[in-house]
Amino acid sequence: MNSKMNKIEKVKFLELKCENCGTTQEIPIHCKQPMHIEGDILVCHMGSHCGSQDIPMHCGKLMIIK
Repeated sequence: MNSKMNKIEKVKFLELKCENCGTTQEIPIHCKQPMHIEGDILVCHMGSHCGSQDIPMHCGKLMIIK
C-alpha cells in the first residue's frame, strides 16, 4: 500500500490576522468559498458583482489574510 494513502493531510484554512497583535478570525464565506481581498474590500470568488464587504479592522488597521 502506498504510504501517501496512509497519511491524512490537514487542510489549513486561511484567516484574517491583525498584524499588530496577532488576533485572527475566519475569512467570510460567500458562494460556499472564502472571500479574497481586492484593493480594500473582501470579494466573492465570483466577483464583486456577486458579493463584497469591508475588510475588518483591528488595532486601528485593516486585517490581512495569513
